[in-house]
Parts: sequence; structure tokens; C-alpha cells
Amino acid sequence: GIMDQFAIILSEKNKVMMLDCRDRTYQFFPAAIPGTKWVLINTKVKHQLIDSDYNQRARECKLSVDNLKFAFYEVKSLRDVTLDMLSNSGLPELHKQRCRFVIEENQRVKEMVNALSKKDAVPAGELLKASHHGLQYLYEVSCEELDHLADIANSTEGVFGGRMMGGGFGGCVICLVQEDAMDAFLKKAISSYEQTFGFKPEVIEFELSDGVSMVSP
Repeated sequence: GIMDQFAIILSEKNKVMMLDCRDRTYQFFPAAIPGTKWVLINTKVKHQLIDSDYNQRARECKLSVDNLKFAFYEVKSLRDVTLDMLSNSGLPELHKQRCRFVIEENQRVKEMVNALSKKDAVPAGELLKASHHGLQYLYEVSCEELDHLADIANSTEGVFGGRMMGGGFGGCVICLVQEDAMDAFLKKAISSYEQTFGFKPEVIEFELSDGVSMVSP
């Protein structure tokens, strides 16, 4: 895809990008919500499933789109499919699950833009929770370690929500946390993770920066 390349080159400090991969238009929105902080927690695991299983998800979605095109002429990709179309599609249940996640996740992107624009942490957190639930149960690209951290985030007072990042089967969880609850949350998450898996996760505090630029020698 083009997402990584766009982010590396065009990112703006302290903002998130909403990228339309169909026409390559993009918009920026402030990521900060007063009284909160974003934090990454790295599971420090990478399962070997990512290449084969993630590619399989892509194939399942492409096959679904190919079938949906016969019934709905306006469909070019899953972004054109509604949940009503999907329910009446006759697709296998597994393929419906994959498509449902993508359709709902596209809508969550729009809702997240609205939450960030209003600087409202509560709906932003609920969207993170719903997103991880879909990644775990519908798209099935999560793993035990990611789910453990997301479950802690999504059940801890002072944490608005958390979801896995990236391609899945390992990697990081991103969390939106109330500033004064951060230390207690991280202590709880690290302790629980170490007790469960036998090693500590990595906490990554980060800032959103501009994209790459020319540097004088």
C-alpha cells in the first residue's frame, strides 16, 4: 500500500493524517486531547503468521469484492459496500466477518476524526476498544499477547481505550490514557504481562513529528 510512504514523507508535527487511498487525498487533524497522553506498549513478540495469514485476509476480502460486484454494479472495493449489502450477499460467513470488519473500521476512521476534532477522549477510547474487538474476533489478526494488553487497557480506570497496531500477530498496542493515571496503568500492565508471559513488554513514549526533510551535511 501507500500508507507508510505518505506518512514518512508528508506527516505534520502533532497531527494525524486521514488518507484516502483511492484518490490519494489527505487531511490532517490534531492528535492531542487535553489531559490525556498516547502511549505504545510493545509485546516484543512477532509471530511468523503475519505474512501468510495477513495475505490470506487480503485474498478473502478481494474474493468477496469480486463476488459482490456481480450483485452490486457500484462496488469497486469494500469501501463501497454497506452492511445491508453484505447481509444479503450470500457470501460465506467467514468472508462476511472479514468484510464487516473493514466496513465498520472505515466508519470508525470517520468517527475518530470527529472525536479528535472535538478533543473528546471518551468516544475516541470507545472507538479504540471497538476496533480491537473487530481485529480480534472478525479479522482475526491479533494474538494472545496483544489481547492481554488490550484487555488491561480497556478495563482499567483512567484508560479511555486501546487497540493493536500494525499488521497483527504481535507488535504494539496503542492506548489513550488520562495523564494522571499513566504511571499506575503502566505499572499494572507491565506486572500483569510479565506474570503471564515471563518477560516485560516495552513502553514506548512517542511524539508525532514532521515527515522527512533535507538535512544539511
